[in-house]
Amino acid sequence: MILATLGCASAAAAVDDSATHVYLGLHGGAGIGVYRDEGLSPLLYRGLEIHPALSLEVRKPTWLLGAAASVDGGAYGLTLSLAGLRAYGGQVTVAFHALRRVAGTGCWTFWAGAGVADLFDIRYNPAFGNSSEGSSNFALLNLAVRAEAQLRGWTIRAQADFAPVALLYRPGFSYISNYDRDAANPVDCAFDQYQLYWAAAAGLATEVGCSRQLPNGNEIGLTYRWQHLTSRTSPDRLAAPHRFDCASHALMIHLMFNIK
Repeated sequence: MILATLGCASAAAAVDDSATHVYLGLHGGAGIGVYRDEGLSPLLYRGLEIHPALSLEVRKPTWLLGAAASVDGGAYGLTLSLAGLRAYGGQVTVAFHALRRVAGTGCWTFWAGAGVADLFDIRYNPAFGNSSEGSSNFALLNLAVRAEAQLRGWTIRAQADFAPVALLYRPGFSYISNYDRDAANPVDCAFDQYQLYWAAAAGLATEVGCSRQLPNGNEIGLTYRWQHLTSRTSPDRLAAPHRFDCASHALMIHLMFNIK
């Protein structure tokens, strides 16, 4: 208890919580991912992934406002081995969030808020010929909670994000339309069987880690991130899109540059 109290005092002296700070973030990491698309193959694909991202965060005494853009990608196979790779995929995500400080005691600060994210996912499996590619778009409404503790210059952080509802654009009966139907226009029917529909409980993500504030005001951090995304199916059972699920585990490094 005494050490924790001293740690809080040290952190309070190093950080001016009454001021507004703006941080530009560079993020990168790698990990393991899995996915299954029942419109193409009911099998579970596993692979190695990379996770580069950029962010801009505004930290106020009672608010955390942020925007981020990320491009995640990986190579997958039925087994987690370089020799068995047979599919490739990736996601482009743009996200915004706003968290408000809701409580604080001792070293701890608690935040809650919401955000939105737009995610475009694409998968490619050359073994399936003219049905080798497919894409999905997720527009997610996220609810978020965060807990932070300041201990002797370190910030310990845990956050959870949950998407209670999402708007999806996904294929219908087939994974992707036949590119060879019209030789003069090979993408004429590329989106013929896609549907726009709502899905509940479409995403969940958690992150835990720590960061260290440097003497120049910048920060360096390390976190472990887990996330899951699911398309579920459409209420229209006569032409419901086949279900898509993906999940990933990643170890992330964060460089935060104090630009204001």
